[in-house]
Parts: sequence; C-alpha cells; structure tokens
Amino acid sequence: MNFYNHTLNWITGELFEAYFITNFGVITIIGGILFGKFGSTLNAKALVIPLIVVGIIYAAIGLSMIVSNNNRLTSYKQDFEKDHYAFVKAEKNALRISRSDI
Repeated sequence: MNFYNHTLNWITGELFEAYFITNFGVITIIGGILFGKFGSTLNAKALVIPLIVVGIIYAAIGLSMIVSNNNRLTSYKQDFEKDHYAFVKAEKNALRISRSDI
C-alpha cells in the first residue's frame, strides 16, 4: 500500500467520524424537540433549548468536517497526479507540524 492510499484511508476515517458527529447532533436536536413536546416536568421543559443548541453545534461541526474532507479528497487526487514526490513531502511536513503542536 502506498502513501496515497494511506492518505485516502485517513480521509475516509475522518469522513466516517464526521458522519457520526453530525448524526449525534441531529439526534440531540430531535431529543430536545421531543423533551419540549412530551416532557411533563419543568426540568424536561428546561432542557429544550440547551439540547437544541448543543445539537446545532455538533451538527455544524460534523457538516463542516464533511465538506472540508470531501474537498480534500478532490484536491489530494489532483495534487498527487501532478507531482507524487511533492505531495508526499507536503503531507509529511503537515504531519510533522501537527505533531509538534501536541
């Protein structure tokens, strides 16, 4: 397996994670709406807005990850076809920079 395939597998994993985050946000929004509709106590009614806000935040994060990683898929393919060596070097430098932040 070459470096490009590893990069594609990494992006596929990121997309898988992004779909989970987006689905969690949507489920949280639905839960907040259901708490407002079927909740009979004051505590249940008090959870409506926080659950919807948190769900919107998670859904927005997940959707932005989906969009950015799909854009990366197309740009990585073009960059790799242009110059294999430059692509590998750029990815290794990006990995080195991200690890130095830790």
